[in-house]
Amino acid sequence: MRPFLLSTFVLVATAGVRAQAACLTDGVVLFPRPGATVPTNSQFILEGRGSEAKRVAALVGRELFLKSSDGAIVKVEVRKGWTSELERTAVRLIPRSELQPASTYTLMLDAELPGWRNLDDRAADLPYWRTGPGKDRDRPRWRKLPAPAEGRYTVEDGRVSREVRFDLELSEESPAWAVVLLERASGRHNAQTYFAPIDSGIIIIGHDGCSGGFNFDDGRAYFATIEVWDAAGNRAPPTKRLQFHAPKAP
Repeated sequence: MRPFLLSTFVLVATAGVRAQAACLTDGVVLFPRPGATVPTNSQFILEGRGSEAKRVAALVGRELFLKSSDGAIVKVEVRKGWTSELERTAVRLIPRSELQPASTYTLMLDAELPGWRNLDDRAADLPYWRTGPGKDRDRPRWRKLPAPAEGRYTVEDGRVSREVRFDLELSEESPAWAVVLLERASGRHNAQTYFAPIDSGIIIIGHDGCSGGFNFDDGRAYFATIEVWDAAGNRAPPTKRLQFHAPKAP
């Protein structure tokens, strides 16, 4: 198998203010993105970054709560998810009962994560979702299988970011996410497994200058096995592993 040769974009910046704006840590990210419409059998993922990775990991085995707009409470089980080498932990949030259609649900995070901070500037300010008309029972179908598309190497204020973009296309109405198994193509190195959201047919894996889901060695060849699921927990048909090179310094 020949590795994909990615076009690599290189950006070097020295402005401290710009670096701070591009690299946020010590907070949480939720999937599906708050404000989205989800099926009534939706599951959720809560990711902690930086110092919040430990607090999020400590939630496993505990209960959170979703509160509907009419005051109904749904218990949510926190299950173990994935932990990266670079200060990120993602846990799975599984409602213990089905959500009601055409309702709005807010995740009550303040009691378990006081002072939590949302790092996703594209998400709603509050962790809420709207439910659609019913369950999602259908597995995602492929229109275009995942393929490596681009590598990005960035240095800002001495902090290195390495990211690889995969493009894909699904026949799926619900939000979708991936679990990626990353292995070095040669030499001994521990495999890495972590969660990655799918946003408009794009998966991005790697790390910024603060934290990340995956750690790349400069210019090394890797295998990636990508499993895709929708928000209801339906799995897409499996795909073959892909080989590519990590972005390298110029």
